[in-house]
Amino acid sequence: MQYRIIDDFISENDLVKIEQNVLQASIFKAYESTAFQESDDVYDVMMNRVFFSPFYDSRTKPICDQEYLPYFYPIIDRIPNLKVLLRVSLNLTFATPEPNVSQFHIDNYIHNSFTNIFYLNSNNGGTKFEKSGDVVQSQRNRLVMFPSFLKHAAVNTTDTKLRWVLNINYVAT
Repeated sequence: MQYRIIDDFISENDLVKIEQNVLQASIFKAYESTAFQESDDVYDVMMNRVFFSPFYDSRTKPICDQEYLPYFYPIIDRIPNLKVLLRVSLNLTFATPEPNVSQFHIDNYIHNSFTNIFYLNSNNGGTKFEKSGDVVQSQRNRLVMFPSFLKHAAVNTTDTKLRWVLNINYVAT
């Protein structure tokens, strides 16, 4: 399986709750690259908020955001074969004058792990896969599922101010 697309993944009612209660909140931290690595590209920038991550070290503590994470349960609960949740984060990228492809990256190297990207708004941006060159368009209420080891990149929007995606990493059964 390269990737799988599911449109109309959750109910309109659940999606509106996310839009009204999460997307309008001031909850983000800025990053200099969509790949969490340094980039010289001035357009490779994003805002991010992690809602769940069990991983920690001396600098970070486990995260479970009880205020906002429950809004995403309708998405998480519908993911097939989810065994262990690894990370849930909301990414916000900005419009660019021309389509900009961020640095290709892999979300993690954990055996049998998957990445799901849930698009919270429609725009002409998307997710590009390095090997195939395919671009999955950002379409509101669309979910794309793929193995976490597939190199992918964000494609910025040029037709809306913002591109919102929920990134979910997990280990499958």
